[in-house]
Parts: sequence; C-alpha cells; structure tokens
Amino acid sequence: MITNLGPNDCKMICYQTSVGPVSDFIARWLRETDQVNNNWDNLNTQLNFRYGHIPDASYAFELLNKVNQKIGENVPIFGERILTLATDAFRGQDINQPIVQLQLVNFFINGLYQDYLRMKIMRENPQTLAQAVNSAMADTQLRRKDLKKNNGNERNITPMDISHYREIGVKCSNCNRFGHKAKYCRDKKFHVNAVSSRAEIHVPRGNFNDNTIGNNANTYPRRFNSVQTILMTTR
Repeated sequence: MITNLGPNDCKMICYQTSVGPVSDFIARWLRETDQVNNNWDNLNTQLNFRYGHIPDASYAFELLNKVNQKIGENVPIFGERILTLATDAFRGQDINQPIVQLQLVNFFINGLYQDYLRMKIMRENPQTLAQAVNSAMADTQLRRKDLKKNNGNERNITPMDISHYREIGVKCSNCNRFGHKAKYCRDKKFHVNAVSSRAEIHVPRGNFNDNTIGNNANTYPRRFNSVQTILMTTR
C-alpha cells in the first residue's frame, strides 16, 4: 500500500493505473478541469459516480419506487429512510435540485401507510421532501393531541355516568353500604330473613262464612269479633 501521498500524486497514480474508458475519462478531466476544482476529492467523486457502485445506485432507485411506510414506523424515520436511499440512488448529483426533490416527495406520498395523510399532503403540494415530512408530522401530532383530549374527557365523564345509576348518599340498613336501599340489597342473609318474615305475616285472602270464621276464630280474632258483632245486631 502506498502511503504519504499528496493530492496530486493520487491523481497521477490513478491515471497511470487505469485502463480503457476510465483512463480516457481521467485524461480528459485533468485537461478540462480548472485549477480550483482539479483535486483528488473531485476526481474521486466523479469516478464513483460514473464507474463505481452502479448496480447499488440502480438497486437503491428501485427500492425508492417500492418504498412503503412500515406499521409502527413514524413519519420522520420514514423520511430519513427515503433520504438514505436517495443518497445512493442519486449519487454524484445534488439531491436538493427541484426535480430530484419532487421525485422524493412522490416517493414519500406513495409510501405513506395512512390514506388520509396521503390525501392531505397531495392537496398541500409540497415542493421538497422536508416540507412533506413536516406537514405529515404536524398533522400526526395534532391528531395525537385530539385523541389524548378525547380520552381525558371520557375518563372524566365515566364516574358521573356510573353515579347516575346509583343512589348517592343512600345507606342500606342491612349491609351498611352506600348506594342502595335495603329492599335492593344483594346480601343473601337479608333475602333469607326477608322471605321468612314475609311468610310469618302472610294472611291468605278468601270468602269468610260462619264455619270459616268459627274454625279460624283463634287465628283471626279481630275479623271474627267484627263479624260476630254484625250478626248479633241483625238478629
């Protein structure tokens, strides 16, 4: 490996070791390039653009045509991925040129995952990739704030909705809990006691004649006395 070479030495060694079209290009470039730009860095850039990594540049451009935003990939990361592919696809060119930027904008719009975002950016008609990315980011952040606000409102409303179906301040005399009355208590012990107490005080209805009253005189003393009084007055 040759080391400690100056810029002019690198140019001449490259020219002397090259063959065919590469050698012809270097000779023409050395002859036609002015003194300011006639340096090794510029020559190396031109050689890489014309003869180096040509399959890679073609493959990068093909990927740009097929690039799509991945699920869960945010807008800035997707924009950076397009910019990285563009650096390889347009190697040796100024990617800030309007014609290149418009192509990158189209790649970005076509690759967006969400349809509403794609339509929004198309209506705005950005001229650069940076403008398209910033527009998409602004819309995404706005929707995120609206979603957070709506979720906050739902959390505030939920307790009010629940309390609407409960009797606030009412205390059950059976279980000593708030929110319902004793007759709506779900405590099993209360229901058993209530059923048994209702069974004890239940009075069957029916037609009372003299025999019925006589047979049930001990059971219904008040009704029997009243009927007996009526019978005595009618005699």
